[in-house]
Amino acid sequence: MLYRKCLFVALLFLLPLAVHAQSPEDALMNELYVKSGMEKQVEQFPLIIQAGFDQAVARDEHLQRLPQNITADIRRLIKQSFTEELFKKTMLEEVATEMSRADIKQVLQWLDSPLGKKCRQLEEAATTPEILNEIQAYAIKMQESPPSKARLRLVQEFDAVTQATEANVTISMNTQFAVTAAIVATLPPEAQIPPDEIMGELEKVRADLKAMLRPQVIMSILYTYRTLSDDELERYIEFSKSRVGSKYQRVTISGFKKALTDGAIRWGHSIGKLLQHTNKQSEA
Repeated sequence: MLYRKCLFVALLFLLPLAVHAQSPEDALMNELYVKSGMEKQVEQFPLIIQAGFDQAVARDEHLQRLPQNITADIRRLIKQSFTEELFKKTMLEEVATEMSRADIKQVLQWLDSPLGKKCRQLEEAATTPEILNEIQAYAIKMQESPPSKARLRLVQEFDAVTQATEANVTISMNTQFAVTAAIVATLPPEAQIPPDEIMGELEKVRADLKAMLRPQVIMSILYTYRTLSDDELERYIEFSKSRVGSKYQRVTISGFKKALTDGAIRWGHSIGKLLQHTNKQSEA
């Protein structure tokens, strides 16, 4: 450890220009991470995984046969496997790989604009735990007083260019992948399925899942941006359709997918170690 620390200090002195050149970029990416809402979204993922696991325990007979202390330990491992640090690292690596500093500055320019700030506030307000009940109430209201055809067309275009449904499908599939991988990790070695086979099976239902989620996403968009005028929504769409806007959407979805997959694999490995330790104790 001392050797590695000394080597690191030596490299700092040998490469001062590189260090100073990277710092502004790191600050820029961190600014994007916060202002884009990625930080807020990342906070929700362990809760989403926990909810998925709780649902699996309620309906899976194999999990129900496990001792309660084991299922409790598996649940606690979620926070260790899907850490904010892991998500942030993965997201920023994806940004650094796919986006130039000029790209990041353009996105930040949009986020710092009056409309960008307004949209960001609406999006942050739509991440509260109570939001599902509010959207359901709003959906009932929409049945009595539906949006205009023009507004609905704008919302559908917004969904397409921001890949909102696609993002929800990706998150749902990778959440299911994480929970399934966790269940598989509790099975005997001969009954376990490789991760790529699990994802392959999930891919078979992607189209059905997308069809199911799209109406929910459309309603969520209608609710979230209900205070935006048509003109404001059109301007948001124009940014999202731009070269840098579309790249930003693609990078964000890809980053979340990679982080969820990495977290799922970490969770599965941790469960394997937990069960090995438990088996050794029972054999002793």
